[in-house]
This record gives sequence, structure tokens and C-alpha cells, in this order.
Amino acid sequence: MAQTNQHGKIIAAAAKSALTPLGFQRKGASRIWFADKGYWLLVIEFQPSAWSKGSYLNVAAHWLWSSITEGLQVVLSFDYGGRAGTFISFESEAQFSPQAASLAETAAAESRRLSASLVSIEAVADCLIAEERQATDMKRGGHWGALHAGIAAGLASKPAAARAMFDAILAKPAPLGSLLHPMAEKMSKLLDDDRAFRSYVVGVINGQRQKLKLPPFDEGSLV
Repeated sequence: MAQTNQHGKIIAAAAKSALTPLGFQRKGASRIWFADKGYWLLVIEFQPSAWSKGSYLNVAAHWLWSSITEGLQVVLSFDYGGRAGTFISFESEAQFSPQAASLAETAAAESRRLSASLVSIEAVADCLIAEERQATDMKRGGHWGALHAGIAAGLASKPAAARAMFDAILAKPAPLGSLLHPMAEKMSKLLDDDRAFRSYVVGVINGQRQKLKLPPFDEGSLV
């Protein structure tokens, strides 16, 4: 029984070695690691498979203005980014250890790349707006990506772009029980008052930060 999660221990050790120097911390005893970026988290998941021992790798940004929670638990959604590399399978400790180390190094490299593209709220807004426009061209726009793009645009003092993002959501029928449409409607109304918009978003950010036991976010550092 002691060996049943041997591969998990190997992954944890490799992740600690590669990611801790970059400011990452492990979320409890999970396979998720995150680094604090103020209004967002850089999230790395060594995702298990339902079929075999081993790991996938996901590297993404989680926007802390998201209000998706389950009770007091923050759900770290993978909002921008995704799968990196391929699944590595555990066959033996000798085989898996160097592969896990390599996967952790890939995670570190991908985290650096993602951080370099999201250096300011203006850069975040530009990235998310571009992604949403591409999704719209492919007939897949007007969903959560539009909400995140709209919020980022609002914080970056791009109200026209923000409103276009929210309007794209509100133009679609609202599914029963949808959280997306009420949030888009609320954010659209707040756009008329920049101070109220920022205050609300920063409040949501700090609510998530508090649940994650992170220090409060200073609106003045929103860059």
C-alpha cells in the first residue's frame, strides 16, 4: 500500500525542485501549484489520468476576478493557457523519475513564457480580446472568454472594447441557471462608473485571495 502513490511523490519532489525557486507553492496535497501574480494566479497542474499512472501537464492563468466558488473552496479554473507536452506514463521509479523531472522543467519554462506575455493589465486585455475575436470568427465566441476579456479591458481603461465583450455574451440566450449572463450584465452596468467597476472587481479579487490565504491586493499595483 505504501507504494500505491509512488509516482505522485516523485512528481511532487520534481515540482518542488523546479517550481519553488520561481515562487510557486503547492495547493494542499494536490498536484496543483500556483504562483501569485496579484490579480491572477499562474497555475500548473500535473494532471492524473483516469486510466493509468502518470501525468499530463497543464499551465494556465487563473483570473482572480472570477467568482466561481464551491462553498469556501476556490476553484482554480484554467482560464488562459492549457495543455503542454504529452502524457508520461509510470512504469517504474527508475524510468519515471527523470521523465517527471523533465516534465517539471517544461512546466517552469511554460510558466516563464506565459508570464512574459501577461506583463500588464493592458497586455492581458490585448491577449484576451484577440483570443475572443478568434473564437468569434470560429463561431465559438460570447462565452467565459468574452467575460474575462471584458473585465480585463475595463481594468485597462478600454471601455468600448469591454462593452463589446459583454454585449456579445448578452446577445446570446441565457441558459437556465447560468452565472455567465448575470455577471456580464452586472459588469456592463458598472462600466458607466470606472471607480465602481474597479472597486467591484478588486473586491472579488480580494475575496478569492482571502480564501487562498494570500495578502490583500492593492488596486494601485494594477499594472
